[in-house]
Amino acid sequence: IILIGNKKDKKILESVKERMGEKALIPLTEEEIFGTEPLYSAGLLKLCKGVIGNDCGGIHLASLAGTPVVAIYGPTNPVKFGPLGKNNVVLYKNYPCSPCKKKYCPFNRKCLTDISEKEVEDAVAKML
Repeated sequence: IILIGNKKDKKILESVKERMGEKALIPLTEEEIFGTEPLYSAGLLKLCKGVIGNDCGGIHLASLAGTPVVAIYGPTNPVKFGPLGKNNVVLYKNYPCSPCKKKYCPFNRKCLTDISEKEVEDAVAKML
């Protein structure tokens, strides 16, 4: 299991790693180049069996590298911004308020929090 992000994500990645039952790798180097060097990032993602992520550059790089993706979408439109490629699964609730460009959500980010762990697990099984 590889947890990826950039240097701004380091604290949350370390928190997720601590709570996991499995060992995980956080591939941030001393130079913190993951997320700033697309070829490094794409190469690492190509080695993965699958990627789970939100609407971010990582899922698009993974898909471009040919790695299957489970993409979690909430306030953005996956039809317009979803990952391209085969074997990708997009989880999206399609609520009337989405897509949304508000800085603060009046619905407590329901579009994301209503996507259950079971839905993600089922999507990973389908992806693999």
